[in-house]
Amino acid sequence: MISRLTFLTLLVCVFVGQNSFSQEKAEIDTTEIWHAVDVMPVFPGNEPALFKFISSNLKYPEEAKTKNIKGTVFIEFVIDTVGNVRPETVKVKKSLHPLLDDEAIRVVKLLPQWKPGFITILNKPAEVNYVLPFQFK
Repeated sequence: MISRLTFLTLLVCVFVGQNSFSQEKAEIDTTEIWHAVDVMPVFPGNEPALFKFISSNLKYPEEAKTKNIKGTVFIEFVIDTVGNVRPETVKVKKSLHPLLDDEAIRVVKLLPQWKPGFITILNKPAEVNYVLPFQFK
């Protein structure tokens, strides 16, 4: 049979362990940039509206057309806790050509406010890293 002292020791260990876990959870830094959250940022009107916005605003540079430069540029950026694109975070993740890279960056900086990402366990919005492909053909 388990002694009373052993039982009390186990009980204290379990209590202390649970207490330190809940403190760790409360100390998560919500200012960090997340790559995946419970609820990802949503463009107003969802994905079809996002692609319509891009196609309406994206201009294929004439010089790139003339040189027959085709392919996909990937642009990375952060959507902040209120849903805005943080302009200082917009950068080329995968380049195709400087003319096309610059055009894709220009369009990302035009994006309107999104519904921000959200971390359910913390009950808080989160800054989320996002990558968009831009096809030029």
